[in-house]
Amino acid sequence: MNIHTDNVKEVEDEIEREQFMRRVQRAPSPLTIDNHMQMLSVNPRTRSRSSSMKKPKPKNHDVFELEDMRPRTSSLPAKNNYKKPYLNSLRVNAAISGGDSESDLYRLRTFVTTPKGIVNRGDSLRSKSTSSVLSSGSEMGALSRTSSTQSSIGNSIGSHGNVNTLKVLVLGAESVGKTALIQQFMTSEYLGGFDTSIDGDDTKTISVLLDGEESMLEFIDFPNFNLCSASSHIIEAFVVVFSIDDRQSFDVAVDLLYKLRKEENKDESIVLVANKCDLVRSRVISFEEAKSVARTYNCKIIETSSVLNHNVDDLLAGILSQIRLKSKDKSKNAHDQSCLFKGKNLLTKLFKRDTLSKSCDKLYVL
Repeated sequence: MNIHTDNVKEVEDEIEREQFMRRVQRAPSPLTIDNHMQMLSVNPRTRSRSSSMKKPKPKNHDVFELEDMRPRTSSLPAKNNYKKPYLNSLRVNAAISGGDSESDLYRLRTFVTTPKGIVNRGDSLRSKSTSSVLSSGSEMGALSRTSSTQSSIGNSIGSHGNVNTLKVLVLGAESVGKTALIQQFMTSEYLGGFDTSIDGDDTKTISVLLDGEESMLEFIDFPNFNLCSASSHIIEAFVVVFSIDDRQSFDVAVDLLYKLRKEENKDESIVLVANKCDLVRSRVISFEEAKSVARTYNCKIIETSSVLNHNVDDLLAGILSQIRLKSKDKSKNAHDQSCLFKGKNLLTKLFKRDTLSKSCDKLYVL
């Protein structure tokens, strides 16, 4: 029995010895670690735990010179140049624009027709006695969205007294924005619907330089103006205004067009203005419906917004362009009164296609 137990212990000791040798072979020695670090060219560096908690050393700003330091900048503008226009300044501008007889100055608005549309070249103040430019419209104190006119333009135009006055009658229902449109005609400065009118002032006069030719437009806005009394005035154009959010104002505009074309047989230029186009959500009159009325009564149509100053300049320049085109057409017909021309004109009216649908919304063609 003792011999058997001794053999068992020897076997157990041999097994423990082999297991120990296996564990020793698995664990690398410090010498092998150093050899591997040398082969990888890595120098082990011990780092203390307190190194990550070190506080940064305070910088001495006395060492830096002021020229080397970056100056502080701000992303905001240094000065706000766009200010809300004051009511008093707007009234002064309106008085100058309206051609006050006591003032020697008048405002000249300049436009140029391009293939892409009308371009506003800004406003300028001029003396009635001379043709020199005294000031620009952007220096009046209110917000100006266009550049000032060059002084060379003023030297090429004659005196203010040689310019003919063209009367334009503005018609429409109440509260459709007739007065606001006329006030915005007077200046390139954004008025935003401010009331700059003076009590009892029913006419406004503005000088317009379109394509190098100066003209004076007088806008007549009588609240209770009778069309029968229009025959006593030499009216060059009619502007009929309605609001796109008011069906009743549109019906009044249609009645006015019928009276002008059918009853009064007016052959002058007529522009149908769909005002307040900024009220998109409350719109009840579509542009196509208004355009069909314009085709019926042979007139032009345009959408405007006096609050946003949208297409107001296009309307002003378009009214003057229509007056000039109509005048040229009448003078051409007066020279061509032969029987041959009359017969050719009659055949053209009978067999030509309806081109009004293509040009009723273009104010720069007849």
